[in-house]
Amino acid sequence: MKFYACVLILLSCISCQIKAQENISVCTDDDDWFPYVYLKSSNSHHVEGIVISLTDGIFAQLGFKAHYHALPWLRCMEQLRKGRMDVVIAGTYTAERAKYAHFPSDAEKLVNSQYILARDPFVVITHKNNRFIYRGNDAEIPAPIRSQHGYNITNELTKSGLDIKKYYSNQSALEDLLRSQRGSVLINRMSADNILSEPKYGNYLHYNSTPVKIVPYFIMFSKNSINLSEKQRDTFYNEIKHWRERKKNYYRY
Repeated sequence: MKFYACVLILLSCISCQIKAQENISVCTDDDDWFPYVYLKSSNSHHVEGIVISLTDGIFAQLGFKAHYHALPWLRCMEQLRKGRMDVVIAGTYTAERAKYAHFPSDAEKLVNSQYILARDPFVVITHKNNRFIYRGNDAEIPAPIRSQHGYNITNELTKSGLDIKKYYSNQSALEDLLRSQRGSVLINRMSADNILSEPKYGNYLHYNSTPVKIVPYFIMFSKNSINLSEKQRDTFYNEIKHWRERKKNYYRY
């Protein structure tokens, strides 16, 4: 009897622990960001990568079970703003986004923040028939300049007066460049390395190594969802900081 009583107590404790774990919805861009975040298959819920392993562990530590959704970037941000997604991996800090999303305390320092998830430069992709070399003058980037809807760099270059042709995915922008052989695509370097490894793209396109901008990425928490406490968010960001300090083989620019 004592044995069965102990088993029942153990099962009861496990049940309590399971019930105590809350669900949390996490959105990420459906354009692959290998090796940090990428789709395991065409199923938008099968997301893998270095960041997924990291965030899974931190959420579990805080008592949450993370459910991942890969969506177009604009939809991710809209879902975060409305509180239909609790977390987005990962975006750049702006004052506008800070109205509906929590960022780490020093996010305004951007690339100098202690709590960034990653730094990734945006580079210029052109057709190999185009001998353009980017030397830091944005006005010289071959037109049409293609970039994703909702990306901060897209908004910044548009505000600077450049005519940016906006797309809902990197793939559609690159397909347009392949067809026309004119203009350029702005894309983060990790994605460029991954995409151009495919002969379909790499045989015809190339990118300039000089970055247009080095972009810092943060985990963003919705202000309109279940909201982790400030202490939990601080714990989350500190875990990211410690992870970056331990890792020596991540992309750092």
